[in-house]
Amino acid sequence: MIILGIDPGINNVGYGVIRFNNYSNIDYIASGLIKTKPSEPLYMRLSHIISGVEGIINDFKPNLIGMEEVFINKNAASSIKLCHARGAIMSVIGKLGCNFSEISPNSVKKTVTGSGHADKNQVFYMIKIILKQSQLKISPDESDALAVAFAVGVLNHSLL
Repeated sequence: MIILGIDPGINNVGYGVIRFNNYSNIDYIASGLIKTKPSEPLYMRLSHIISGVEGIINDFKPNLIGMEEVFINKNAASSIKLCHARGAIMSVIGKLGCNFSEISPNSVKKTVTGSGHADKNQVFYMIKIILKQSQLKISPDESDALAVAFAVGVLNHSLL
């Protein structure tokens, strides 16, 4: 089972692809970032995100795609841009007819670390252990996306 995890953002969209066979047989396949330029208008940035996500889905052909639910912060403008990015990503997923699962940030943290209130460093550390990739050089956004892929795999394992 190939699972694509997505950590949405307007500046960087993190993605992580894993092969989830069962809880103890998980393989790292790929991860990366779709980067947008802050100097570009929002519609161009969203178009870039759409193209990038579509390319990743076409390249890896995931059986399931997971993405974190919206976390609303105190900066309303930032939250609105995040919602735009999520909507663009979800439109690609729907257009391509992919299986999709949303997951809360706390559920990701709890599944990966055992604590729903773990910080990014704890998630980063544990995802490298889970994937048996201690030397893997990845960004925090990639780590979060891989954690989403793993958590979605665990929580949907009985359905897969």
